[in-house]
Amino acid sequence: MNTKRKNKKNDIEDQGSKFLLAEYEMLQRLRQGVVSADEARLNFFIAIASGAIFSFTFLDQILERNVAIIVAGTIAFNIFFLGVLTFARSVERSIRVIVYTRGMNRIRRYFTQISPNVQEYLVLSTNDDHPPYGAVGNLTKSLWLEPATIIAIINSAVASIGIAMLGGVVLKLLMTTNFIICISSFLIMFFAHHRYHIARYSNEGRKLEIRFPSNNKE
Repeated sequence: MNTKRKNKKNDIEDQGSKFLLAEYEMLQRLRQGVVSADEARLNFFIAIASGAIFSFTFLDQILERNVAIIVAGTIAFNIFFLGVLTFARSVERSIRVIVYTRGMNRIRRYFTQISPNVQEYLVLSTNDDHPPYGAVGNLTKSLWLEPATIIAIINSAVASIGIAMLGGVVLKLLMTTNFIICISSFLIMFFAHHRYHIARYSNEGRKLEIRFPSNNKE
């Protein structure tokens, strides 16, 4: 009787292990797909922004100065709105990467519980609070390296350039005043991007239950 129960328990554990391995592979594929898509979007936005900025140098040659500046400013604002959408989607993809990675960590934890001797051979975490939503409250090194932050920097620069161009033509501002407005615009735009980034991370960080925190002594 005990042998039958033991065999049944082993069968259940085997089925569970197979299911979790399949789940792990699916999470790995989903994570890689999201990372690849995010990198592709980043490269696309950089190409668009670089091409637009490069084209600004030719507008002055084919159009009157005031008209060229207005056209360049309009292009800059269009790129900015494209950048806002790209930035928002990049933040969402970063959140998905964290969720998928935490799911993979939970599965690694399962196997360390049924086979404790494998723990010392694992390189990656078995805690589902890693990777952290570490952007909350400050700019961490990991946040600086995220595609969303790179997009935010480029987008803020494009917007500030557009504001400076239109300010110089429409408002007839002095160069010094225009420069101050340009720098201020960049800082305000980047801060707005950053606050949105933190708000989304903070909101998502409260949704996913932490079952195996790093300070767990098990």
